[in-house]
Amino acid sequence: MLATLLAAVPDILAALLILAVAYILGRFVTNLIADILQSMGADSWPEKMGAGALFGTQSRFSRCCAHIAFFFIMLGASVSAAEKLGILLLAAVLSNLMTFAGQILLGLVVLMIGNFLANLAYRTL
Repeated sequence: MLATLLAAVPDILAALLILAVAYILGRFVTNLIADILQSMGADSWPEKMGAGALFGTQSRFSRCCAHIAFFFIMLGASVSAAEKLGILLLAAVLSNLMTFAGQILLGLVVLMIGNFLANLAYRTL
């Protein structure tokens, strides 16, 4: 029992290291994405696309995009950590969740573009 526990310690430490590095890099990337999008004027994009009600006065579009990127970074790190720990079923579930979340995100982008084009056509007619 003790030998099994001691044999698992390096894998547990490696998984924790994977998650810690992903968290630190994810925070850096989150701030970078938010700053870049904010300097591009992305906070006004929802208003132009007719989706300004989705983002109230408290939240900003650039921060929302940055948090979505952080979610995907940490989800990918969780998949790697689960694989390192040998929990292949959890890794497969998290991998499927990552695929599903990406498809939902792509669907939202398509809907936003469609909404923008519909509003543009409405204003021109």
